[in-house]
Amino acid sequence: DGHTALILAAQEGQVNVTEILLENEADVDVRTDDGTTALMCAALHGHLEIVHRLLERTPDVEGTDDKDGYTALQLAAQEGHLEIVKALYNSGANVDVRGRYGWTALLSAAERGHTEIAAFLLAQGADLRVHDMKGWNALMIAARGGHIGVVSALLNYRANVEARCKDGWTALMLAAAKGQVEVVQCLLSRWANYDANDKDGWTALMISAQEGHPQVVNLLVEAGANVEAQNKDGMTALMYAALNGHQNVAVALLNRNADTEARSESGGTALIYAAMRNHTPVVHALNEYGANLDAPDKLGDTPLMCAAFEGHQEAVAALIGHGANVNVQRQDGSTALTLATQEAHVDIVKLLVEKNANVDWTFKGGRTALMLAAGKGNLEIAKLLIDGRANMDMQNEDGVTALMFAILTKSIKIISLLIYRGAYLEARNKSGWTVLMLAASKGYLDVVTMLLGEGVDVDAQKQDGGTALMIAAAQGHVHVVATLLEHGADSQIKNKEGNTAAHECAKRGHDRVVEILIGKRAEKGRQPRRRSVSSAPRTRRPSLELRT
Repeated sequence: DGHTALILAAQEGQVNVTEILLENEADVDVRTDDGTTALMCAALHGHLEIVHRLLERTPDVEGTDDKDGYTALQLAAQEGHLEIVKALYNSGANVDVRGRYGWTALLSAAERGHTEIAAFLLAQGADLRVHDMKGWNALMIAARGGHIGVVSALLNYRANVEARCKDGWTALMLAAAKGQVEVVQCLLSRWANYDANDKDGWTALMISAQEGHPQVVNLLVEAGANVEAQNKDGMTALMYAALNGHQNVAVALLNRNADTEARSESGGTALIYAAMRNHTPVVHALNEYGANLDAPDKLGDTPLMCAAFEGHQEAVAALIGHGANVNVQRQDGSTALTLATQEAHVDIVKLLVEKNANVDWTFKGGRTALMLAAGKGNLEIAKLLIDGRANMDMQNEDGVTALMFAILTKSIKIISLLIYRGAYLEARNKSGWTVLMLAASKGYLDVVTMLLGEGVDVDAQKQDGGTALMIAAAQGHVHVVATLLEHGADSQIKNKEGNTAAHECAKRGHDRVVEILIGKRAEKGRQPRRRSVSSAPRTRRPSLELRT
């Protein structure tokens, strides 16, 4: 790795060995593979006596390593070795030499909080305006780290408190982000602009609110910071406190009359942001200060809807407890109940049903919460909704019922539940399809058998004249065809094109189904036609009135 005996001795602080090597003309400027010299090693590790011995041989004091471009002076400043810094400076080291990332000895001292070194470098004329690749100067770096001594020293040399990094942040913003109370106080006392904002409109107050620093928030507000300032997203300090669950910050802002009804670009309020993150203490605080519990965002989502969608039971309970309206609908008709059902949040559905949420309100094409639960196969939620008197026979804009949705997804337990609880089995969608036809089309033999056992009309016809038998035959569902025939399905019924079930399967090449149908027809020629062995079909008409 290129380490010579002299470099190793300097690194380990071996004074006597160093002297012997120097007396024998060891090269003081030889470098390791990464460009490090003996002087850099001694400076980095704080070996003052060795530094003096090396300086007597007039080494290159401004040489930089290959890794970060640091000089011996920068390394000593970084590690807090004041006497070595002085020795190097007195030997001609340039205080403003910049490393690979733009760092100088002053920036290194500022980062580590080495006040005496920073003061010494400043006294020697170190450039206050120097910044790193991100645009951070010594004041910003010290402020962020909470190094009040360095900050004070820099300000005494008239460091620019309003200087900005490439993102537009000032020293005050950086200190606020880290909750550096003393530094914030110091900067404010030097007239730092408390309402300065970055390129995205963020202020020190917003930043400290987001990070949860109530003391900094109070200092900024007392100094005159605008609590209603909004960034490019329309977010305020209160919104950020709510979003991140900082109750103490939220209360501090509310005590300063922060507007609970301010809206972000998406229309969100502080309460919406608290609810969507389940920050219940903030929800309570906002309610105490009069926040509108039902104020919607631009999509129409209320705080309750947001909490219900995200599955935050505590926030939902808190909002309902404070009087939030459980039946508010957004533009598409969605409610907290439909959103909770959609996301399968069982406990929230239970709570909403108990609090008298309307279980039959429709959204997006006339769907109900029960249809959603049936389509997703969520038995627990389906039970809760039915127990809450959900109308099982409502139809969406296409005429589809909850039972049809359950059949389409083959949710056997929900199908059984709906049948047991009295769902109407002869309902038709807009194309005239019945639940039996749907089950037959999918080849769901167990569902077909279940429905036939309930006495559904085996020969019901849809708008084009098709029957469940024709549909099953066309799809080649052999066992379904056989079961329908066993339950009295008429194989001679024709659709509007004049085709029977045999025609439908023949033209699609379902030979096994053709054999079954031909065999059935031959049997019928010898025996009188059988009626369905099941009980008489239900004739109850559904009530489509919304149940309350």
